[in-house]
Amino acid sequence: MNYVFKDSPIGKLPTDWQAKQIQDVIVEYQNGYAFSAKGYVEEGIPIVSMAMISLKGIFQFDELKCKRWDSKEEHNLNRYILKKGDLLVAMTDVTPNKDLIGKMAVININGKFLLNQRVGCLKLNDKLIDTYYLAFIGNSENWLRNCRNIASQGAQANIGTKQIVE
Repeated sequence: MNYVFKDSPIGKLPTDWQAKQIQDVIVEYQNGYAFSAKGYVEEGIPIVSMAMISLKGIFQFDELKCKRWDSKEEHNLNRYILKKGDLLVAMTDVTPNKDLIGKMAVININGKFLLNQRVGCLKLNDKLIDTYYLAFIGNSENWLRNCRNIASQGAQANIGTKQIVE
């Protein structure tokens, strides 16, 4: 295939691509809910935690290890419902080198999940960007270095909504 490229503010791009800033492709950014351990149940909706975003940027769901929340509470938690294709971002990191902060993973299995605190969900304009492409960019060394640099210091590194979307 012969590709035709054009100049853009970030370098050469295929002619049918556009250079966009992240805030231009994000429709909504959702922070997670602070679920209390007192409310965990044996059967219910799985809660997506930081542990489900691997260092390789892959959604790693473990049916046996996940915490769950009562399905009867779903109507109160609609804004925290996740599904296949949603893009997650790690907002907290306790690893010594901050290897997880900013990592992105796409939910790649069917089901309904709940978004836990310190995990973010990016809702994208799919006419402007492919979710898997942004996840690829979100796991690039440039993005991760930026996240490590802006993360708050202390026992655990944190980034907030503002740092993600700007």
